[in-house]
Amino acid sequence: MVFISCKRLFFDLIFPVFGVIFLITLSFSADNNNSDLSLSSKELFSIYDYDENDLQILQDIITLNNLDIEPLELGEQAWSNERLVYLDISNQYELTLLPDNFGDLEMLVELNLDENNLTSLPVSLFDIPQLGNLSLRHNQLSTLPEILSETISITSLDIAYNLISSLPVSFGNLSNLFIVNLSHNQISELPETFTGLSNLYSLNLDDNQLTILPENLYLLSQLSWIYASENLLSEIPESLFDNTNFQIMDFSSNSLTELPDNFDNLPFLFEFSCAHNQISNIPPSFTTLTNLIAANFTDNNLSSLPDGFSSLNNLTSLHLAENTITDFPTEILDLYLLRQLYVNDNQLNGIPDELASLDLQQLNLSNNNIQSIPESIGQLISLVSLDISENPIANLPVSIGNLELLYELKAFDCSLTSLPASLENLSALLLLDISNNLLTSLPNEMGFIPLVQVIDLSNNYLIEIPSTFASFEELWILYLDNNSLYCFDGVQDENDIPDFLLNPGLTWISGLFFQDCSVAGCTDSEAYNYLPEMIVNDGSCYYSLEGDINHDTFVDILDIVLMVDIIVNGILPDEFILLTGDLSEDGELNILDVVILVQLILG
Repeated sequence: MVFISCKRLFFDLIFPVFGVIFLITLSFSADNNNSDLSLSSKELFSIYDYDENDLQILQDIITLNNLDIEPLELGEQAWSNERLVYLDISNQYELTLLPDNFGDLEMLVELNLDENNLTSLPVSLFDIPQLGNLSLRHNQLSTLPEILSETISITSLDIAYNLISSLPVSFGNLSNLFIVNLSHNQISELPETFTGLSNLYSLNLDDNQLTILPENLYLLSQLSWIYASENLLSEIPESLFDNTNFQIMDFSSNSLTELPDNFDNLPFLFEFSCAHNQISNIPPSFTTLTNLIAANFTDNNLSSLPDGFSSLNNLTSLHLAENTITDFPTEILDLYLLRQLYVNDNQLNGIPDELASLDLQQLNLSNNNIQSIPESIGQLISLVSLDISENPIANLPVSIGNLELLYELKAFDCSLTSLPASLENLSALLLLDISNNLLTSLPNEMGFIPLVQVIDLSNNYLIEIPSTFASFEELWILYLDNNSLYCFDGVQDENDIPDFLLNPGLTWISGLFFQDCSVAGCTDSEAYNYLPEMIVNDGSCYYSLEGDINHDTFVDILDIVLMVDIIVNGILPDEFILLTGDLSEDGELNILDVVILVQLILG
């Protein structure tokens, strides 16, 4: 086909400027002449821009996995000089097989096969000479072939979320590896050759079955980030800290009882986590980490912080939740760059006024024994999130209204009996959770919080919602379950429910008709129907006013009608009617009582 060859030469030389015009002209001309050489622009691109062998391999993948697509539609692709250099077939096709000739994609630089159902890989894949990035996350791989070590070009390997229990001995030959993710597998040990990964910078071992880390792991002199959470480690080898380049270390969710005391070897460490272990003491050398930005000791056995902890003057995030701390650590008060502080789920009895000297943005004090929040809390004007839930707190300080940047306030499951009117000043508040408290009423000013989107008032003893709630413009969800809203004498009176709750517009209201009226009744001990077990007064109290036998607090003609009806029809009067209607004090209702009642009404 000389014609095609000539056109190919023309295409290669002139197409950068005139290629598009040429393709359109050629197609148009061929159609008009009914020539056998009538190639569409797409067909020409297929011939000239895509290597036929590479296209065939894509077609083989499609055929093996019974897909109904064209080769160029398979995943995301990038081509250069007619060769496939980038291929992403993830999270779409559930591939189970790859063709044996996959390795013929010899110009491939990056390959992503995440979220498929591959149980094995063709050996030829590891012959691709320029493959740098390989991702196989979320498959069903149980082994890696020894030939993997021949892929010396590879710099990034991600095999997370598979079923791999061991690594090939030759794994350490991948000397160019920079990033490796082995997390969420079943690996129980690392091969001794692992230290051959001389360029390794980031190592992720999370969620495996490791019981020990190799003593010689420190020989990976470039290793800076190590993640080894959710394993079975009982100790961290002290030698590991001989690698002075570490920047991030995560040993959370293991079985550690103590930490090495040579943190002073780690001058560049800026993030350390050993949450969910059994550590009872932070070693003194930890206080030398002056570049540390984040520390996480959540869920351990700490009762205090070491002397000198305040020297961590670059610390911005500190997690001490779920420990056994009883006294607020004063070392925290000098950490002037601290922005996030989590001391929830401890045994704190209070918080010092000096906490207000910090510029905190997130503060979690939930689930402690704190009985009151000091007014100084209002000085934390940078707070965006405050959680004081699950503490025996009866009242919120008025100064809480000063927190104009606060977008989240959680005070559920406390002992709140009232709320301050200053809540209306929380101009940035989006979420307010004050469920599971002892509130019987709400301040009208709550209805003027301008941006609030979610309010949870469930499991209180509210008898009504302020009419100002009708003015909310941004409210999405209002939880009202298990209160005593609009109850009277043990039953909810739906006629008393205001229209803004029955027709709330865009707001979704939960639990309006699921109220606990059994706790709402007469709480006045001087009333006739006083019930000591009632928690909230629903206005149903009535009193023994002489002659008021229908207990409407008036003595009038209605009482005469009721008395006559009882006498004429021989109805047995209840205790209250007899008490208020037996005006002759002869122990029964009769005509004499009617006469006295008429005289009482006429004066």
